[in-house]
Amino acid sequence: MKLERIKSVDREEYIFRQADYKKVLHVGCSDMPFTKRKVEKGSLLHQRIIKNAKFSRLAGVDISDMGVSFMKAAGIDDLHVVDSDVKLLGDYFDEKFDLVIAGEVLEHIPNMGNFIQSLKSVCDKDSLILITVPNFAPIKRIFRLFWFNEEVHPDHVCYFSLSTLTSLFEKCGIEAVEWKVYWRDSGKVSAVINKLLRKISVFQYFSDGFCVLCRVPEE
Repeated sequence: MKLERIKSVDREEYIFRQADYKKVLHVGCSDMPFTKRKVEKGSLLHQRIIKNAKFSRLAGVDISDMGVSFMKAAGIDDLHVVDSDVKLLGDYFDEKFDLVIAGEVLEHIPNMGNFIQSLKSVCDKDSLILITVPNFAPIKRIFRLFWFNEEVHPDHVCYFSLSTLTSLFEKCGIEAVEWKVYWRDSGKVSAVINKLLRKISVFQYFSDGFCVLCRVPEE
């Protein structure tokens, strides 16, 4: 697959701007097992969306009772415990959403086809699905492999490339309308390095992950 030039974005800022003035469903909102620590620091993505986006409604869905409980204890409402991998979200919500966010969720899901069908079930022809996932070939991971070290979330089951995501989307009946990449600033050193890498176009496919805006095509 011939790759086109691709631009980088600030992942969170991209999510905030896509959520502006929309009715939003955030799938995988609790980020267990890190929920309690992130809620206390105010760094949980759902909290950050509440603070920085101008949405008309923000509902959150997660499989974790405990994660949702931590969030509710912090005063966050409109939260729902649903396993969207095995139950269609459309069977739970009797409404459609303008934007469905699945940020860093797909790589946790063994049956990605079922999950995407669940996301589609709360979309209409004008809805958008925003998916962010880790890249299969980030330059940071490649260098770590020289020291026989792979740093990965214990719940991740796969990585993604533009080609594999395109194939997955086609098989599941959604299409990408916009592709971006993101670099994750995990500390002062990586922030300095990322600032440089973002400016060099040939390095963008070695970024930390993809942000993909999708829609459900009309049949």
